[in-house]
Amino acid sequence: AGECEHLPKQMVEWVREAGVVHTVQANERMALHVYDWVAPGVNVWYRLLVAENLGDEALKNVELIVATNNPAQEARRGRMVFTRASAVMALSVVGRAIAEEGGFEADVPDDYKGKRMLEAVKGLPHLSCPIGTLGEEESGGKLFYVVFGREGEETASEELASQVEAEGLEGLVKAYEDNSAWHKKGLRVGAGDDRIHDFIEIQKHIVRVQQAAAGGFSPMDKYTYTWIRDSVGPVRFFLQAGYYDEVKRYLEYQFMGNAMGESIRLNLPLDIKPPADLKEPNWSEVRVDRAEVPSYIVLQHYWYYQQTGDGELIRKHWGYLKRCIFGQKISARGTLHFHGDETYRFPGYCGSQQGLDVHDYVQLETQSADSAFEFVAAAEGMAEMAGELGHEAEVAEFEEIAEWVREATEKYYWMKDRGYYAPAMSDFTEERHRYPFATINMRPIWIGYAKADAQQRRNVVNSLDYLWKEKGGVKATPDFGYYTTMVPGFVLYNLVEIGYPRAEQWIGKVLSIAEKSGGFAEMNTPEDVPAESIWGQHRCRPWEGGINAHAVVHALIGVEADAVRNHLSLSPRVAGGWPALGAQNIPVGKNRVDLKMYSSLSKRVYEITAQRSDDPPTVDLHLRVPARRIRTVEGNFEEYGGRVGRQSSYEGQITVAITGIEMPAETAVTAELVFDFMDPPERGMQSAKFYYGEAEVTGRPKTLLLTWNPETYAHYKEELGRAVMGVDTKLPWPTEYLRGLLLPRAGRIGFEKVLLDVETYPGAFKMEAYWT
Repeated sequence: AGECEHLPKQMVEWVREAGVVHTVQANERMALHVYDWVAPGVNVWYRLLVAENLGDEALKNVELIVATNNPAQEARRGRMVFTRASAVMALSVVGRAIAEEGGFEADVPDDYKGKRMLEAVKGLPHLSCPIGTLGEEESGGKLFYVVFGREGEETASEELASQVEAEGLEGLVKAYEDNSAWHKKGLRVGAGDDRIHDFIEIQKHIVRVQQAAAGGFSPMDKYTYTWIRDSVGPVRFFLQAGYYDEVKRYLEYQFMGNAMGESIRLNLPLDIKPPADLKEPNWSEVRVDRAEVPSYIVLQHYWYYQQTGDGELIRKHWGYLKRCIFGQKISARGTLHFHGDETYRFPGYCGSQQGLDVHDYVQLETQSADSAFEFVAAAEGMAEMAGELGHEAEVAEFEEIAEWVREATEKYYWMKDRGYYAPAMSDFTEERHRYPFATINMRPIWIGYAKADAQQRRNVVNSLDYLWKEKGGVKATPDFGYYTTMVPGFVLYNLVEIGYPRAEQWIGKVLSIAEKSGGFAEMNTPEDVPAESIWGQHRCRPWEGGINAHAVVHALIGVEADAVRNHLSLSPRVAGGWPALGAQNIPVGKNRVDLKMYSSLSKRVYEITAQRSDDPPTVDLHLRVPARRIRTVEGNFEEYGGRVGRQSSYEGQITVAITGIEMPAETAVTAELVFDFMDPPERGMQSAKFYYGEAEVTGRPKTLLLTWNPETYAHYKEELGRAVMGVDTKLPWPTEYLRGLLLPRAGRIGFEKVLLDVETYPGAFKMEAYWT
């Protein structure tokens, strides 16, 4: 009736498998429903607006007004056109509407939360759509749509608009059919908690809609690049879920972009146009980022090869992949730098700029254990692929460089007395960063550097002993609680791999740090909510979501695929006392396998079925149960070549291996464990107090050199020899460590002379006042 209606109650939800977002805004009298979707294969975004009468009186002269905060280049009946650079966006409505060229004005209460948004559209053109009178329980609405195009393509855009006008809500049907079919062809998991199924579906959708048309994965908010590192989550998760085409499209785009740019770099624009005839550079001469990124490129290809068996793509990219290994910067002692980007920089460096105490955070100008883990896994992956794809002469090259870096990694980073890896070390002394760091200490198993052996168990457990939070979850370092949101996924993956008691309960922790939408922010606070106060770029991330979804799936069904040998390993697990677990479309190469599991306190029944195939896979089962002993192992698996292997036990859990099952097509293979139940022991998850340790002095040096600079260190070392001891100020050691060097015990001074080189750079998170 000519007045704006204030709708303060708001709710937003996904529509399952539909690719549709439903938003409701309401008060006691009425509601506005907003449905958003895109139809497949066309550049159209749809928005259906439906006004609903919730009261017992008629709502007279209801009118929907759609405004934008950009000025329109053209406004006519039912249509507004906007241009930016060469892009054209046309906003239209199906049916009767008025394009108001005069400015939009609204009488908005001062306390209205949307006041700033409405003020942003003040004075700009808008679409005014009369609905009429809505009686009790009646509703009415309009279908709006936005056609996206380019300048010079007006005819095609007009034809598309005409098609939308004629189809009406047919676009919604197409969107639902396309999205539901896409979800159904990929991995689907059902468990005792509906949130599991919804979480995995949501992550599939989030990653899908954040892959650009050309192939690059990217957060679709203020980003115009695909980042190699950020694509790790989408690649691992989509391969695990069976979406091979999407991953291949990304890998081909990555290769094409780096070939055209004649370098191997961190990121690529999202809209590179491929040439008709791509000319590859001489890969042996192209510039390569010094660490991490080239290893990730290799690993993304290696994971694709493992999962799909597609050797043709690897052969095509071989020179590129080889350069990624041999083009990296490795020190004379076999160590690598940090790359320097946000997996590590982000929370600590943002926190430091905001005045937070980050005294134990990793400094990026040191040498990186993580870069070494990635490099070794990548080089060993190249050796494996070289042997299988006709590059036998190069196998030894990859094995040799992998072994060199592995030996250096174990020598310099493994702290035997502490039982975990130092995340970083000096680039000119053998000092190590002694604080555990969640993002790095949880990586050796996850990245493929090592299996979950005794040493890796020690690394995981001993690191986490200093990182547990009082109310659950982990900190980035012993004293700094802000973290990048893929950390819980890394922790879950590791706990499951090492057989940590009740590890599957950590699935709930991963879900709890997500936002209500199921997406993940870039950084969370110690209270597990988005860190908007110190990092305002709040956006949904396919990188973190992909890593966390991959970890949840791994915790539930433990998939390891070897498509080259047509072999699948499954380790299904139960969490939270669930009576059943199911998974469809578990992929290995071109094959798909379904899994069902039923559980009681003393019995578990497993059923696996290979879908129709001319060449079904071989399957191994690793069945872990909380048991004192296994009474019987039964089922029909022996009819198909399955053999019961050795049992292993750890922390109140027994694992039974059934190997070599030659799967029949479309016939269920069963295994049944009957056991004496034993409740796994509760492991303490209270953070221990961290002690950095005493200063280490070798020999009897007379001069202490405090410097951040390898060249300064080399100069004094050449001049003074063993009489000088260098300490790297880039490493974040506490003041007690320095005190121990200067005053090793009461009444004794440790050095005759101290050379302090901090004028140009005070050190890792140390201000000049620290030294004075």
